[in-house]
Amino acid sequence: GQALTISDGNLRTSAGGTSNAIEAITQIGPSSGKWYAEFTLNAAPQLSNQYPVIGVIGADLNITGGNNVGNSTFRGYVPNGTISGGASYGDTFGNGDVIGVALDLDNQKIWFSKNGTYQNSGDPAAGSNAAFTNLTDGLFYRFCISHAGSTATDVTGNFGASAFATAAPTGFLALNTANLPTPSITDGSAYFQPTLYTGTGSSQAVSQAGNSTFQPDWVWIKGRSGATEHVLTDAVRGVTKELSTNDAGNEETVAQGLTTFGTAGFTVGTDGSYNTSSATYVGWQWKANGSGSSNEDGSINTTATSANTTAGFSVSTYTGNATVGATVGHGLGIAPKVVIVKSRSGASAESWIFGHDSVGWTKAMYMQAITAPYTLDIYWNNTAPTSSVVELHDHAVTNGSSYTYVMYAFAEIPGYSSFGSYTGNGSTDGPFVYTGFKPKWILFKSTSASTRWYMLDTARATAPGANVVNTQFFAELVNAQSAPDQGGDFLSNGFKVRTTGINVSGQTMTYMAFAENPFGGDGIAPATAR
Repeated sequence: GQALTISDGNLRTSAGGTSNAIEAITQIGPSSGKWYAEFTLNAAPQLSNQYPVIGVIGADLNITGGNNVGNSTFRGYVPNGTISGGASYGDTFGNGDVIGVALDLDNQKIWFSKNGTYQNSGDPAAGSNAAFTNLTDGLFYRFCISHAGSTATDVTGNFGASAFATAAPTGFLALNTANLPTPSITDGSAYFQPTLYTGTGSSQAVSQAGNSTFQPDWVWIKGRSGATEHVLTDAVRGVTKELSTNDAGNEETVAQGLTTFGTAGFTVGTDGSYNTSSATYVGWQWKANGSGSSNEDGSINTTATSANTTAGFSVSTYTGNATVGATVGHGLGIAPKVVIVKSRSGASAESWIFGHDSVGWTKAMYMQAITAPYTLDIYWNNTAPTSSVVELHDHAVTNGSSYTYVMYAFAEIPGYSSFGSYTGNGSTDGPFVYTGFKPKWILFKSTSASTRWYMLDTARATAPGANVVNTQFFAELVNAQSAPDQGGDFLSNGFKVRTTGINVSGQTMTYMAFAENPFGGDGIAPATAR
């Protein structure tokens, strides 16, 4: 409704000129823990002492009726001494006053202080007399300032960059990247990385160029400069064994395809989909755990399962038995949020079956097609994966009698991988999606319409080193790398979509994303935007 001026390293916000509200919201949104921040008024409150309102807001970022709770998740302290919703709470506050906000997301409570005194005899350390006790369990909350008024409102936040005016309550931490939980993976390139290379037309070793190196166990190669198949090879099926996401064909043996999984990359032969002279390519690589061994957690023993529980990724091969309710072990120890199954052999070629937690396990999408998800029990038997197994029906797409299959399973690892969804708004100012890390690679697909499988990564960005990532592939097409079209901003803690294909108004988009760097954590250097 009005302009918002941000200054002092994004800690000071001011607005004025109309009666419409505008909100300044922190980008870190925890869903658990105890957090503290302070806000100093640099000008007198306006609009009958009802703005600025200082508090927190849930992940929906929706304020109904300004300082009122309405149907939103906003919980704030109002300058006239009330709290959101109009209930009497404590002292009025004005120019020069410091408002402390103590947020306890483990117990869904919040307290407000004025110049060090908690209002309504509140005691955050003891957990008593909270201003609100109805925060939503498990919801991400962000600190928020709601501005409005015909004269400027002006507030400076302090999240621990300088000393607090009053010490945080016992057990509460400043909301900054150093106090985020330490991620289990501090360098994404130790488990996933894309590598660009130029074909030579003769056998070629391709070496990784990330901060770390590893022996890849799944390699997905695509020609950038020409129309070539997507070619996927993994260490469980073995070298030269090829599947392609752009078709539903059975597995092929390509003697001059990927011939070696190296200690820090891979070797390709002379096949044109891998190594045409002077053509350019990208190889996306994930680390599992070598060739693996049989997993006996399910009713179907896998031929082999290669599981990396640290990175939340496994590759399994198995033979179907056409039994409703059959289960296959994935080896991750936690339930996967994405499962991809492809038949390797059978009487007829079967589709790539893509299951995503945001879609639900009564549905699946076909990776070689652009169709919206199908609702059928033939995929996962209408049952979500557990911490040990994936459930199947009796259909040939995932469990045909004597058919052989490969299954890729992905569990979410904070700071390294994120598998979720968002709703597009059709604008170049699209939604921001918090992942908790700087993304390196993202796959997008609409759940509500027939749209392409958009693939973006920073290695192929038009201007490497910039925020904008917009050089696309489509997982279902053989097309060469496209000129800048669909894309967005890859940021230090997530991504913001900017273009129509991945931001159609009203459409729900799923994504799977892997990290370059975590956003932060105790003892971890904070990530920066490019």
